Amino acid sequence: YPIVLRELSRDLAPQAYVLGNAMALRLVTSSLFLCVAAALSYLLPYEAVVHHAMLLGIIGFVSLEVTHVLLAVFQQHLKQWQAAFAEIIGAGVTLIAVGMVIYWHGSVITAVGTMAIGHLAWAACAWYLAYRLAPFRLSWAGAEWKRLVLAALPLAGVQILNLMYLRVDAVILSLYQPASDVGVYGVASKLLEMAMTLPYMFAGLVM
Repeated sequence: YPIVLRELSRDLAPQAYVLGNAMALRLVTSSLFLCVAAALSYLLPYEAVVHHAMLLGIIGFVSLEVTHVLLAVFQQHLKQWQAAFAEIIGAGVTLIAVGMVIYWHGSVITAVGTMAIGHLAWAACAWYLAYRLAPFRLSWAGAEWKRLVLAALPLAGVQILNLMYLRVDAVILSLYQPASDVGVYGVASKLLEMAMTLPYMFAGLVM
């Protein structure tokens, strides 16, 4: 999304063209790599419910990745309140869905489904609001895809290393300890991750 924000902010930038290609690129690459990751998970000694939950989670994470690209539109037009509104809608839908799962004692699959539903609602609201600011259509221009990928490679490398730092420990723990221990560890890890994102959020707003 920082690359998309930079490209949209250039003088006389073809915003619809850039955004349409960036959205299509994010949809394809996110879906592809998440499906490959879910398939590779079958090589690990997890229960079937974990594998099924990972497949369902792809829907939510693809929606989340799409939303991240759309945030560039709101920042470029100085409409951060619309980004916040879309996120509140997604969080509200997630909260209601989680409440229903707790009330009816839902399974792990339904719990993951609440995440997917919430992210879908967030993405749908963000897409609608972003389209009103910068109307676009999904585009499949190979040259533009290549240009965006090459520009984003350094950031991708940093994010991969960061993801390994934040997630590999939980994966290793899951291979040796029961799921309850991984869950307790995950809460503390998530709180640390949220605290670490605050400087990036501030820097993004300054941009």
